[in-house]
Amino acid sequence: MYCNKCGTLNDDDAIFCEQCGKKIVKVDSSSEIPNKPNHIEKNDPEFPEICNNDTFKSESTENHNKGDKLKPPKKKRVRPGFLIALIILLLLIISLPFIYMVTDDKENGGHKNGPDKKDKKIETDFHKIEVSVESGTEIFPVIQKYLAQEGKYGDVIWKLTNPGDSLRTVTVTSYITNWTDPVSKTVNLRPKDSITIEQISFGEKLLYNLATTTPASLHLIVKEGDKPIFEETRQVEIRNVEDILWSTDEKEFGLACLIASWVTPRDPAVEAIISRAKKRIEGNAFTGYQKGTPQSVLDQMKAIFNELREYGLSYVDSSIDFGKAKASQRVRLPRTSLRDKQANCIDISVLLASCYENIGLKTAIILVPRHAFLAVRCSLKGKQAFFIDATNIGRSILDSVKDSINAIDFVTTFDAALKNGNLLFNEYKGTENIHFVEIEECRKIGVRPIF
Repeated sequence: MYCNKCGTLNDDDAIFCEQCGKKIVKVDSSSEIPNKPNHIEKNDPEFPEICNNDTFKSESTENHNKGDKLKPPKKKRVRPGFLIALIILLLLIISLPFIYMVTDDKENGGHKNGPDKKDKKIETDFHKIEVSVESGTEIFPVIQKYLAQEGKYGDVIWKLTNPGDSLRTVTVTSYITNWTDPVSKTVNLRPKDSITIEQISFGEKLLYNLATTTPASLHLIVKEGDKPIFEETRQVEIRNVEDILWSTDEKEFGLACLIASWVTPRDPAVEAIISRAKKRIEGNAFTGYQKGTPQSVLDQMKAIFNELREYGLSYVDSSIDFGKAKASQRVRLPRTSLRDKQANCIDISVLLASCYENIGLKTAIILVPRHAFLAVRCSLKGKQAFFIDATNIGRSILDSVKDSINAIDFVTTFDAALKNGNLLFNEYKGTENIHFVEIEECRKIGVRPIF
């Protein structure tokens, strides 16, 4: 039968319309039933006035028979309000990052790239600072001490370049593990600027290294703020405190002034020799240049020479060196020569120079090819000097007698030392093969005793 409302054809025993859900009213068979829904009278109050396809397909929300409790299940439809709320929520989620960026820009002065455009530039250029560093492979304690006390030069040479457009502040640090404390310096690098920094790592512990060579680690660090931008560890060798480096370039004795560090007039071992030697001099006292005569100077020189001779000091030709540097050599400190009772030409020269400086005499160590001897000024203001080659200090009495056979008077060992010194000076004077290291002048430029 047909629905009285929408005209849909339903089963004969249907109670409700399958399409609109309206209760179907049965009519007598004698009544005229239209064959088609189009024949339904428009004036019939039981039927809707609009009869088109959209009406048939849509779901009716009106219940025309409110008294009827039995109703067929209706299809659920999505409400427009729910869809609108879902769309708004999605839009909010998508827009959250943009809202945060706008808020952050306002809090930081309107910069688009964060708190500060300059800070952003620093972060971008962080690893662009160019760092190069030069350092030696051997550490000579005496050189380190001299450089540290003068503060003019360094054995670690940094070169920093700022290729960026902003001012950068960096700190360079260097140290030798277990040997020196860290040495740091902070500098400001202007844009497109380069700067050179020299550092020296020194610790008193270096002066007590008596081993031939000791391996160690040199640490090199560059930081911008607290963040490292360069870090490197290099292997170095700590040389014996008695090793000297004569030169670092083609000049043969470019660092010869450092030999003045071996002249240690206040060393207790030297003081002990002076204390015993003064008994050999008239008045039991050393007066230096106070008497003003060359003979008084010669007498003081002789007293100390003979005390060392009686002490048992003898000459031993030993200058072997195990380092990498070609121009390096071991020079015994006076305390070592006195302890071992032996010395070579340079060893005994610095020992005598230590003793003579202790009593106020002016000395100079003279370097010639493969040899060294000593000069002592005859007077405080004069230029004349006594030259002494003390390598014969351990000569026996028999040798002294042999040297005196062709001489009218007996030639003492001290006199023979003076003679040999004069011969050497006359042989090399005026040539490029003789080098004077005046101890007093070395002191003026900061070369002080090691101890």
